[in-house]
Amino acid sequence: MLDSPALALFESLGAYSDVDELIEGGEAEGQYLECKAPHEPRLDRGMRAKLAEAAAGFANSGGGVILWGVSTDKHQASGLDVLTQMQPIGNV
Repeated sequence: MLDSPALALFESLGAYSDVDELIEGGEAEGQYLECKAPHEPRLDRGMRAKLAEAAAGFANSGGGVILWGVSTDKHQASGLDVLTQMQPIGNV
């Protein structure tokens, strides 16, 4: 696990500017990256379920990073969810 891609991704994200670079570079969600952008800072039932699903998926695989407060849009050509912007999430 020490040389895992998930750990390398996690360690590369030390500042907001690192997330901005992923967004500007057109990074997409994938095996080691999941983004969630709730409309409210409160975790409603649906968002809790989505967060639990992502965490369970990573726990049952090689790990991963969940970026809370980053939105995605589906890319037309590839069908991948591409990171688009950071979303304020308020006081959680």
